[in-house]
Amino acid sequence: MDDSQLLFEYKDQIHLYKIKNGENYPVITSEHQAYHASWSRDGTSIIYSSNKTGDWQLWQLNLSDRSHKQLTKNGGYSGHT
Repeated sequence: MDDSQLLFEYKDQIHLYKIKNGENYPVITSEHQAYHASWSRDGTSIIYSSNKTGDWQLWQLNLSDRSHKQLTKNGGYSGHT
């Protein structure tokens, strides 16, 4: 990902902030209990941690179809691709 956007957690949501125009909006809503988000290397998805299935696990949000996929089953809090 380039330096034109950043991710941050606010009020139990992951927000996307576009630096050039100051646009800010949630990309992962509070129902997903998402924390510690990071971009995939190719910028097509966001990796985040969540405890929505019990223990902390890593999840992936595919930005093209907005689908969420659980990546780990034995724990995980911080993930990078």
